[in-house]
Amino acid sequence: IGIGTSVMITGPPEDGFGQILYNRSTNLSLEASRISVSPSGNSISLYGNITFSSLYCATPGVTIYFDAGKTYTILGEFTLKGAYASLIKLRSTQDGVQWFIDPRGPRDLEFMSVKDSNNINPVEIIAIRSNKEENCTNWDPTTTWLSGASGNWSNGANWDTGTPPPAGNDVV
Repeated sequence: IGIGTSVMITGPPEDGFGQILYNRSTNLSLEASRISVSPSGNSISLYGNITFSSLYCATPGVTIYFDAGKTYTILGEFTLKGAYASLIKLRSTQDGVQWFIDPRGPRDLEFMSVKDSNNINPVEIIAIRSNKEENCTNWDPTTTWLSGASGNWSNGANWDTGTPPPAGNDVV
């Protein structure tokens, strides 16, 4: 794309971008009224430091991988909408190594699961019907016990997420 280390894409075109290929060391800025993450498969990987004007994903069951040690800034609305028993998973590209998030606008997070993430924004991230797995900082998802099935902790039907919460998760 050029000699510099920053890329800014403004749009999108009417039919979307399809794929955006860029060097991992690039600082990428994506600006549009809505930046939607809609993978064609069951996962998508984001690399390098990225600033989003907004970030939206409503693809239940998808896993979004964030580059370990990199920062993802969301200036506007941050929306994740998974589904019962089909959570959107936010994961690091390197297990056990945190990725950083800085959501600065409104948040609407439901049916998601996060692991190995550090929210560097001073406002804690609240998510409903969601799970927090190990190595997360400044996230507060809520999982609620329904006790509708066998009464067994490991039975997903007993939880409002449709999946049992991981060890150490806050539950109601």
